[in-house]
Amino acid sequence: MRRPFLIAVLVGFALWAVPASAGRNADVAVWQYGVESTSRTAQAGNFFTLVGTGFRTWAPAKICLTGQYPCQTVEVDSSGSFRQPEILYYPGTYLINVYQQKSRNGGNTDLAYSGQLTVVN
Repeated sequence: MRRPFLIAVLVGFALWAVPASAGRNADVAVWQYGVESTSRTAQAGNFFTLVGTGFRTWAPAKICLTGQYPCQTVEVDSSGSFRQPEILYYPGTYLINVYQQKSRNGGNTDLAYSGQLTVVN
């Protein structure tokens, strides 16, 4: 009687400890002037929006752009998505890094997405 119960408890714990994003693919798109930029290009000095999909729904995302301080924290909705308005004033290539906690029970952050953004005049 004890052995099957112990096995059920261990299996349940193992399933609970799996990261919420297992099998998911996070992605970040760049939108400006109401249009998605498939080349991830934005115009300097004008607002654009980073739109994330495929993220863990239980934890906020931390968005870091190269050379921009501090990183921005944004809430992830129930579909695993977020929208974050940004503005960059100088042309160049920026790295977008998005971090989230590794598991449901906290711990260190995990790099959930990394990609480039090009800003032009």
